[in-house]
Amino acid sequence: MRASRITAAVEELGSVDAGFWASAASAVVPLEPTPMALVEAVSPRMASRTDHGAVRSLRFQAVHNRSHLAIRVGWQMTEANTIDDLDQFADAVAVMFPLHRDAVALTMGAAGKPVNAWYWRAGDSAPFDVVAEGLGTSSRRDSKLTALSAQSRHAEGAWVVTFVRPLVVEAEAARFEPGVRTGVAFSVWDGGRAERAAHKSSSLVFSELELEA
Repeated sequence: MRASRITAAVEELGSVDAGFWASAASAVVPLEPTPMALVEAVSPRMASRTDHGAVRSLRFQAVHNRSHLAIRVGWQMTEANTIDDLDQFADAVAVMFPLHRDAVALTMGAAGKPVNAWYWRAGDSAPFDVVAEGLGTSSRRDSKLTALSAQSRHAEGAWVVTFVRPLVVEAEAARFEPGVRTGVAFSVWDGGRAERAAHKSSSLVFSELELEA
């Protein structure tokens, strides 16, 4: 996927309904249930569940304005699910990038081979910036650390979420440069099915992302 270079203010980049999205390239990314055998050592109880992964695809678009990258994702979800009580769970999506050339998406990186993710959850006031070095090691950081923002809309049985972040930040995080390729992977949680943590749909491998020079 190529992130097209456009002329747009940062505020416009974040809009889920901005006009430029209509002409931006898009890709449909297949999703699969996360293999629960991967988390058996971390949580045997969680590994015993197999009723997850109903969301089987996600639509992905990306643009940049030389200073900020915007990523727009959308997927089918009949009802919007947020956390209103202790026994409820929220819909969510994460966009993940490697911080090491040998980082593996399937395991969310490994010791010494971290990944960086942008995590949005329905009902939250802001997204989280996440760093992980393997399953069960995710560390959520305030989005202010990397100036990460997100907007969302649920309509006609689907979610659309847009993330925006500066290309380069001082914190340990993914960095983007026009003309340079990186990887991108995705995860989706269906709150209506009580999905959380490893119970999710994922792309399992990194796809290629390149910012237009």
